[in-house]
Amino acid sequence: MSTMARDLPALEAVFFQRRAPILIRRPVNSSLLCLLCALLIISCGAEPRPDYRSPERSYQTMHVAEGTSEAGAAYAKDLLADDPKREAITDAWVRGDDFLGVVVRPDIESRPLRELNLLLAEDMASRFTGRDIEVVAYDERTKEAVARAIYLVDTGKISYETVR
Repeated sequence: MSTMARDLPALEAVFFQRRAPILIRRPVNSSLLCLLCALLIISCGAEPRPDYRSPERSYQTMHVAEGTSEAGAAYAKDLLADDPKREAITDAWVRGDDFLGVVVRPDIESRPLRELNLLLAEDMASRFTGRDIEVVAYDERTKEAVARAIYLVDTGKISYETVR
């Protein structure tokens, strides 16, 4: 047996004895850990469901009640027919039977807007069953998203957020 093979257990013991105190003497800096956690949270975003993305974040043209399917187009037309004076909704469109975009008047207040989005998400989920639904309201003047509601089929719950 060589001297290296005989000395190997002794060398391992010395190596581990020297390493263990070094690891124990280095406490984790809590501010560094907090900073890393904050960066992770910020980089992941604060979306209700990060893997669910809106196909359209703003609109550029009037859709005038259209949809990518006959059922979607009929739903958008029904929405506009329910508000013939265009007091709240001025345009609507459905994409893939799981996304509803509505253009709302800029003077609509936050509480009626919230109720409208939640009602539309619930109604659309009952019409297009078995799928997650997203309803996004766009400001008529700025053409930017102002609110969104998401219905998740696996939980049966609707989340709501303002985007302004």
